[in-house]
Amino acid sequence: MSWCVSITALTHSPPTSMHKKVLAGVALLFVAACAPRFRHQSLGSQAVVVGQQEQASSIAVAASSDSVEVKYQLYLPRAVELQYAVRCPGGERSGVLGERWENYEKRRLAELQAQAHRERQATASLVGAVTGHVQGQAQVVEPTHHAQVTVAADGQEIGQAVAEATTPAVQLGPMDTGARTLSDSVTLPGGVAGSCSMAVWSRHSEQDLSGVTASFHVARLVDLQRERREGKAKKRQAALALRAQVTTTLVSAGADPDARRKAATQKAAHRAEIEFAAQQAKRHKREQERADRVARNRYALAIRGRVRAQFKVDPPSPPEPMHVQPKPPKADIRVAVDTRVDTRMQPRPVKPATAELDVGLAVEIQREGEIEFGRRQASLNTRGRIIAWLESCGADKYHRARVRQAKFDAYQADLRSKDQQREEARRREKESITISLRAREELLAYLVANGADPDYRRRQNEADFASFEARVDSRRLAERRKRQAMTAMAEASVTANAPEAEVSVASLTIDTISTNPPPAPVEVRPAAPSANATWISGFYERQGSQWVWISGTWATPPTNDAVWIPGVEVRLGGRVVVRPGSWRDQLGKKLQGHMPRRSVRPNVRDHRSR
Repeated sequence: MSWCVSITALTHSPPTSMHKKVLAGVALLFVAACAPRFRHQSLGSQAVVVGQQEQASSIAVAASSDSVEVKYQLYLPRAVELQYAVRCPGGERSGVLGERWENYEKRRLAELQAQAHRERQATASLVGAVTGHVQGQAQVVEPTHHAQVTVAADGQEIGQAVAEATTPAVQLGPMDTGARTLSDSVTLPGGVAGSCSMAVWSRHSEQDLSGVTASFHVARLVDLQRERREGKAKKRQAALALRAQVTTTLVSAGADPDARRKAATQKAAHRAEIEFAAQQAKRHKREQERADRVARNRYALAIRGRVRAQFKVDPPSPPEPMHVQPKPPKADIRVAVDTRVDTRMQPRPVKPATAELDVGLAVEIQREGEIEFGRRQASLNTRGRIIAWLESCGADKYHRARVRQAKFDAYQADLRSKDQQREEARRREKESITISLRAREELLAYLVANGADPDYRRRQNEADFASFEARVDSRRLAERRKRQAMTAMAEASVTANAPEAEVSVASLTIDTISTNPPPAPVEVRPAAPSANATWISGFYERQGSQWVWISGTWATPPTNDAVWIPGVEVRLGGRVVVRPGSWRDQLGKKLQGHMPRRSVRPNVRDHRSR
């Protein structure tokens, strides 16, 4: 099979991460036996009367939107041509089955003649290859006459003659009557309630219909995905209805339905106020910094203008490089300048005693600025000369840009490669899932065709429950007989000792248990530990001659689609048989090994029967 070959190829391929994921997905699909797309719900089978007139056989079909599949099977003991019609509430299908005897005879004779021709060709080729070219010569001599005869024959002509002589004439055998079995299926859309019928008849009265049998089977193709969607929709509607009911109850009790919205609105307004205040603070800080810079600049300009206007000091020319004194470090210059500028942040009147100091300070600041400018110009010139020298030596000034471009191209190529790998992985995963689904459908069809029963587990559960009820009945019967025997013995003892002691049967107490459990206590449901937790109500469980209350608890479902089915109390002849609850999936399958843990209260005796 194709899926076997694909799985073998995947198994013998190199162990990459993608192959591991694919194999894990395939194994998961096979282990979990992924649910099919449709479920066949049998509606019944019926035999069809085949005759010269149309006689339909029908099977009742309920109203449903699911499609209806009609499978039919006909046995033809000889070549006959029949008409058929399949009618259902959602549509109908008709056509022709088989072929007439004249057409079958003509077609069959043509097939036999073609087969005989191939056999003659093979025989002629074989005989011609063995015999080859044959030539013979004969001579007759008499006293008055002389004769000589030469005969030659080709091997192919000899083989053709042998084939014609050995091949019998083509004709139909006595058992070649065109008998065969026809089977097919027809899928029709669903519709209103009604019936599906099938009729098979012949339009040629000269045909012999003896021995022709026909039957058909009707099944509904239940869409499991739609069924699950409808189930989820019903649960959602029930949840919404319950929510509306709870909301109505809370509102009637005085709750505010808009409390959460109001709290969210207040929270958003408070957050907006905080953000607005932060923006205002940042804006005020920027404006203050801008005002401080403007004030410092104005103060510096005022000092410089006052000095120039009062002492008429012109800016000094840049000093010659050879006469420049040893330069102090840049950090020291900046510290000195910042210190001197900070000491003069606020404007103050110029005193005559400090005029010379202000002039000297302005000249020194300007001198330091010119020195810094010259130093930067010298650095730029040096850098340009170094770059020119390196280019003359063969250096590439665009090397760093090329390296960055190469890295960017390699990064883009890596991204494209990873995208291609992801696309290939998705494609292979899709192919593996398709192969697995096809393999499962083929296996399911093969098992059903060989007599497998899809309802085996349900019948097994019913049989187990019936056996459980039988054991409970037998145990109850034994206890009843025991109590009757003890009562009879007590009555006999009281009757025998009546003169000596005044003992009545009413004073005799036998420890028995009521057939019905006590009333269930009121449980306080705690808060759920998680969002997907399910509340499992408490119940009574019989232990010996006592009823034990098993408290309710929160439990986490074993799977996402698991549903808790509560226990069932079955009353049989005044007795109560308790069947415990269990987790089940959407298909009703019981999930083993996932029973929730319970807390057991102290034993509770039921004294109503005393």
